[in-house]
Amino acid sequence: MKLEEITTPTQFIQWLWESNNYFDTHKTVSQIEKLASSKGFTFSLPAIRMALERSKFITRAGKLANRVPLYKQIYPATKKEFKVGNPKNKILESLGLHSQIKKVSSRLFYDGYHTEAVFAAFKKVNNMVKKKSGVNKDGKDLMLTVFSVKSPILKVNKMKTDSEKDEQEGYMHIFAGSMHGIRNPRAHEDEIKEDPMKAIEYLCLASLLAKTVDKTRKT
Repeated sequence: MKLEEITTPTQFIQWLWESNNYFDTHKTVSQIEKLASSKGFTFSLPAIRMALERSKFITRAGKLANRVPLYKQIYPATKKEFKVGNPKNKILESLGLHSQIKKVSSRLFYDGYHTEAVFAAFKKVNNMVKKKSGVNKDGKDLMLTVFSVKSPILKVNKMKTDSEKDEQEGYMHIFAGSMHGIRNPRAHEDEIKEDPMKAIEYLCLASLLAKTVDKTRKT
């Protein structure tokens, strides 16, 4: 991999692995972040840490006195068995995501397609609402119609008290806003590509919405 082709922390780790013996001595996330910055990249520390944790050829090698983890090579770089996106830890498995969100997004996420994973998750939420409500609309218009306070098709609660009506209206805006502002992959493409943690946050939101759909009652 060439330096000018790098767009993600995972690719930067791969470049370090293939181009020299950078991990022959123990390295911290901060040291890697400083090196990336010197090369013109602005990867966050959490994104770099996740890339390291997911790399099957790099492992933790203890901690410094201030509890900063150290990383080292597992075997010589000449084997070059690293594949971008090959997870060491099944991160999504520990989050309790909705089964449908996990089904459509996990493989994409683990293969490094973070933007596509987020898009697939919110597309699934859209289709779940459409199927359960029977409304032949899409995106924001679908959500504003289905979760309307005045004439709801799907209720998130009994809607008998003002508080329950406020909750219904709140979810209507959350569903509609998610479709309008997040489902469009172009709006967050660069941000999600460079920060897997951001993708996970979006997937958790999609999971929450999917679980909410499951609990709704159709009027």
